[in-house]
Amino acid sequence: MYLGDVEITSGSPVVNVTSCAKKYNSVEYKEIGDKKYRLIFDENFDSPFLDKNVWTDNYLISRVNPRYLTYGKHMVNDGKLSLVVEPNSTVKSGIGDLSEATNPLAVSGIQSIEKNALHLISPVNHDVNPYYGFICQEGYWEIRCKCPIGSGVHSAFWLVGVQDKISQRYEVDIIEYKGNTPTQFPHGSHNNGNEADVTENYPSNYTQMSHNLSDEYHTIGWLWESDGMTWFLDGVQLDYLPATMPQYPMGIILALYQRKYGSGWTGQADDTLGTLSFDIDYIKVYKPSEYELEAVSCTGQDPISISVGDTYSIDNDFGTLTDMPSYCRMNWNDGSKTEHHVKWEIITNAIKNKLDNRIPFVWNGYVDDIGYSVSANITFAE
Repeated sequence: MYLGDVEITSGSPVVNVTSCAKKYNSVEYKEIGDKKYRLIFDENFDSPFLDKNVWTDNYLISRVNPRYLTYGKHMVNDGKLSLVVEPNSTVKSGIGDLSEATNPLAVSGIQSIEKNALHLISPVNHDVNPYYGFICQEGYWEIRCKCPIGSGVHSAFWLVGVQDKISQRYEVDIIEYKGNTPTQFPHGSHNNGNEADVTENYPSNYTQMSHNLSDEYHTIGWLWESDGMTWFLDGVQLDYLPATMPQYPMGIILALYQRKYGSGWTGQADDTLGTLSFDIDYIKVYKPSEYELEAVSCTGQDPISISVGDTYSIDNDFGTLTDMPSYCRMNWNDGSKTEHHVKWEIITNAIKNKLDNRIPFVWNGYVDDIGYSVSANITFAE
């Protein structure tokens, strides 16, 4: 399968977007196979600073101790993001697979999502404020990047589930480039123990390439469909893996890792490599569309209904019901759908009275990304 660009048309913006990377009213389309996809996310790193409407420059905060070690060095310059690990960069001392005993890694990473125990529902060293810069379900994802090589080094563009529920912890490694095997393309996915929802597990896939990803910038594409995943390198299909894919959105993690001592799956630590840099030119995300239009507009949300049982509990992070989703799905007039974090109304005395007396009501929320009011219908089980 080859990728081909469709002619780009222009239209008047119809939505106020808080971040220059979020292009929910874009009318740039791409053909992948026989389907149309519309650009909704276009991070070109054109600003001299990291866009905090999209990214947090911490790495898995709740799992790293002390907390300040979650920060890594990054630079944004000339339309490129560089994640940097230096010879004196400190090892992240964390828990689980981030423990210093297991993986003594120095890490520079950014994320478009963060919350307590993100990824693998590990124990929590710190409470963190939930952060949702960008989340998405399905579509075509693309990165143009250049990766460093060397033993003990790897660069990753990967996705993690929103984890509204423990089961929503699927992981996709779009690229997990090992610096000690530079002509291999490592990629795959992990259900992380969630066999009930996603049975497929592809932890180790290594496609051989004729070149490495450090000599120049290369484009890596990944297509997420309901029944499988397809990888592309410089526009040419590299691999396809059938899978029953998650029915929830995922967020992005970009990171550069260097093992500082010992050996592991990326090889022996090498202290002669000097300063390492994972350089990213852009990240784009496209959503499937039924039509190609000259102007797009939001036509409303997918309904959200919550049925409350005999008792209810309140989420201390959000001040809402623990069963409330952190996101909603919006519909657009070209047939595309997008996912957005919702700021739900914090529980009030009036809401508590309805919950206590089991009176059905509407819980209101707001989507900052597109300036849209949304709602959830609250009912009570008999």
